[in-house]
Amino acid sequence: MTEQPSAGVDDLEWARRLYRSEPKQRILRHLSVHGWSARIQIVEGTGIADSVLGDHLGELLRMRAIVTDLPPEQRRGRSVRYAVDRERVISLGAALLDHTLPESASDDKAH
Repeated sequence: MTEQPSAGVDDLEWARRLYRSEPKQRILRHLSVHGWSARIQIVEGTGIADSVLGDHLGELLRMRAIVTDLPPEQRRGRSVRYAVDRERVISLGAALLDHTLPESASDDKAH
């Protein structure tokens, strides 16, 4: 299940938050390699303390870089598993790349 993105935050800002956060990148790498994972598996696989993992997972859900196997209303008291949304992460990277290296008229000219 995907979360609704936070109002007022565009893909460029999400990309900046993602790519300047080493813990978020470790979470994405773990999920990319291991697939669907519960919190304890992410803690063990990344070394990120459980006390801060929730904040990182919450922001990754809001930016839609990860998904869960349960909708929010069914999570209480149940083990939730997380997976990376590879296409979304690629689109966030593309937003940052497009901002950093915009196309210009000189790109069309042969060198």
